[in-house]
Amino acid sequence: MVQDQWDDLNRLLNEVWEKMYSKIGSESVSWQFGFAIASFRDKFDHLKLIYSRINEGINNIKIVMNNCERGDMFYGYGFDTLSLDIEDFFIHSRILMDRITNLVNLFFGKDMKDYDSFYEHRKYFLEPENIPWQIDEEYAEYIREETSWFLDLKNARDDSIVHLHKKGKGKSLALIKGKVQCCITGYSSDKDQDKLKDIFEKYNMPVPDLRAMTPVDKALKILENNNRLKHKDNESKDNKRLSGIRQGIRGELPDIDSLLANILAFIAFSGEHFLQKLSQSNNTVEK
Repeated sequence: MVQDQWDDLNRLLNEVWEKMYSKIGSESVSWQFGFAIASFRDKFDHLKLIYSRINEGINNIKIVMNNCERGDMFYGYGFDTLSLDIEDFFIHSRILMDRITNLVNLFFGKDMKDYDSFYEHRKYFLEPENIPWQIDEEYAEYIREETSWFLDLKNARDDSIVHLHKKGKGKSLALIKGKVQCCITGYSSDKDQDKLKDIFEKYNMPVPDLRAMTPVDKALKILENNNRLKHKDNESKDNKRLSGIRQGIRGELPDIDSLLANILAFIAFSGEHFLQKLSQSNNTVEK
C-alpha cells in the first residue's frame, strides 16, 4: 500500500515538474525550481529508504522481543540499528518538510514571504491577517486545518532527539500491543514540576499529579493541546518553557506510520493543487 503511494507521488511530481518547466519563462527561475525539486526528491527517496529499514528492523526485532518476559524494555540484538533509523525518520522528515516549503515558495513567488522552514511557513497562515489568504485560500486552509500533526514531528525531533537536556537521556524499545515503541527517558526535576504547575494555574486549568515521569509527560500533552498556548502572544514565553521541560523528561516518540501517512497526504495535496493551478494558468494563456 505504502509502495503504491510512493509510486503515485513520484508520477505526480514528474507531472508537476513538466508543467512548471513548460510554464516558466525565466531561465534563472527554471534552474531554481529544478534544483529545489531535485533536493526534495533526494530527501523523499531517503525517507522511503529509512521507512523500509524501520519496517525490516521491527519485523526482525519482534521475533526476539516476543521472547522477552512480558515484552519489557529491550536493549539487545538490532537495537542500535533500529533506534538509529527511528531517529533518522524524525530528522529527515523534518528536512523533507522544509524542502517542500522551498518548492512552495517558488510557486507563490513574491506573493508571500520566503520562509526556509515549514514551521515558519505554517505560522504565516495562522496569523489573523492572513485569514483568509486571498492569494490561495484553498492551500492556506489546508495548512491551517490539516497540518497540526507537524508539531508532533517538530517537538519529537527538536526536544527528544536533537536538543537533549544537559543531563542527557536514555533510550529503549518496548513491545506494546504488538507494536514496537521507542521511548526516550529523561529526568523530571522538582523545578520542572513547579514550572508546569505555574503554567496550569496561569491558564486556569486543573493541576494534575506531577510526582512521576509519566504524569509529567501527559501534563505536557494537555498543555500543548491548549489553544491559548498556541496564541502568538504566549508562544515565545510559555511554549519555550514547555520545550525546556520536554527536553528533560521521558516520552514516547509519535507513531511513525501516522506521521508518514500525514506527510504523504500533504505531498499529494500540494502536488495535485499546484498541478491544477498550473493547468488553469496554461489554459488561460492559450485562450
